[in-house]
Amino acid sequence: MEVIKVPVDKILFSKEANARMNELERDIHGLMNSIKEEGCLQPIGVNKNFGGTYTIRFGNRRFIAQKKLGYKTIEVIPSEESINEVDFIIQNLTENYHRKNLSVIELGHGCKALQKEGLNIPEIVVRTGMSKIAIETAITLYDVIPIKYRPIVQFHTNKSKVTTAGTISATTARYIAKVVTRYHLGKEDVEKIFEYAREGEIPFRRISIIGFLMNKGRSLEKAIEQSEEYTIHELTIALRKQEKEELMKEYGTTIFASVIEKMLSKKISSLIVAQKEFSGKYKL
Repeated sequence: MEVIKVPVDKILFSKEANARMNELERDIHGLMNSIKEEGCLQPIGVNKNFGGTYTIRFGNRRFIAQKKLGYKTIEVIPSEESINEVDFIIQNLTENYHRKNLSVIELGHGCKALQKEGLNIPEIVVRTGMSKIAIETAITLYDVIPIKYRPIVQFHTNKSKVTTAGTISATTARYIAKVVTRYHLGKEDVEKIFEYAREGEIPFRRISIIGFLMNKGRSLEKAIEQSEEYTIHELTIALRKQEKEELMKEYGTTIFASVIEKMLSKKISSLIVAQKEFSGKYKL
């Protein structure tokens, strides 16, 4: 699909769009802010008319937002064939996924758009031919990563496994996002970890240790310095089914793991312990 830039005054609304203009312009400021910060990640689809004009097939709100922002030209994908937005997004994603090192944010944005159109993840997997883990990773990172750091996250297609200098692999970014959520790190700490990760790929376990130490009040510099002294030891525990059901009923499934960790912490000072102090086994 060819993307071209067209002057705003050459782009027309369809009769149907004109009839519901009030609805299209409702709550447009949120979309305008998103485009100001990230740009318009998805071109609008148009039909080419006689006389050099174009009629919008889909993307009316994106067009309105860009026009209100003062754009003089807008990226469009012209077509003489009839195609709906779901088919357009899928075609655009699959072509770019196989032709170039697609940005994880571009993939996440496209998958979120498909979800808004009513597709669930299994349906997106089938329609695009992409792996479930690639789609879930893209959606997670699009939701979690601050806008400031989205451009430096690099998604690897099957053709590329090398992370460009100054960027972060999507796998590393996803792990950082999990650590940030687990240890409830603030915005400033999140930014510091992303800046540190830009210097080179960090082993996943070390990211978790750094996050743990920052949660305990260490600065990033101190956490990095002390992280070599620490290791992670995961514990498997056995619970009676009745006990598990009672805990889940009382606390809910979303915080069940957190409750278990707090229970264990009464008997173990921390699930992450200094290597030099680790004795090998703990009896609960």
